[in-house]
Amino acid sequence: MQVQNDILKHFINVAKSLGIKVDENIKVDIADPNRIYACWVFCDDIIKYKENEQILKDLGQVNRITFYREHEGNKNSPFYYNTSKYYDDCQTLIDKIHKAGGLAFLAHGLIYSFDNNRHAIEKILQTTSIDGLECIYPLFNEEEKEFMMNLCKKYNKFMSGGSDYHAKNKPTTFMGTGINNNIIVKKDLVKNWINTVSKI
Repeated sequence: MQVQNDILKHFINVAKSLGIKVDENIKVDIADPNRIYACWVFCDDIIKYKENEQILKDLGQVNRITFYREHEGNKNSPFYYNTSKYYDDCQTLIDKIHKAGGLAFLAHGLIYSFDNNRHAIEKILQTTSIDGLECIYPLFNEEEKEFMMNLCKKYNKFMSGGSDYHAKNKPTTFMGTGINNNIIVKKDLVKNWINTVSKI
């Protein structure tokens, strides 16, 4: 909760510096599933003001679906917020997953705004005990799928896939099939690990 409050405060300060109209009293609400993330609360507020239309158009991709990746997690955006101080490092998180009986996978690594995401993904494979990579994902093209699969083969890691279904938060993405049925995760892709994890 503290993380999201800090992020929202940062967003409001940046908005004011850019001349974007924003209600300074907006709040994150952990009890409301539509207001649990700062980027959702912030986007829902700023897009309702007509006077923000042009500046938001100039910023590009300002909506609750894409704001996290395009702005909050993008070092090139004025809204970027480094949250690493709040969280464990990769290996610590992986150790916790393993202790709980699970396998650790990097989800859709190619869509994140790393300085060089392909190099960053390979470094994670080289320096941690991560178990695998998500290789099938609705926004990956064929070359990207192949790249991720080849990394798994190179480092002897498991492969996984997912539709990234998020219910009403992603109305064009459907469970198990992605966007317009653009993905399929075949059993052969996961058969060598799917039955090894602890059942909850």
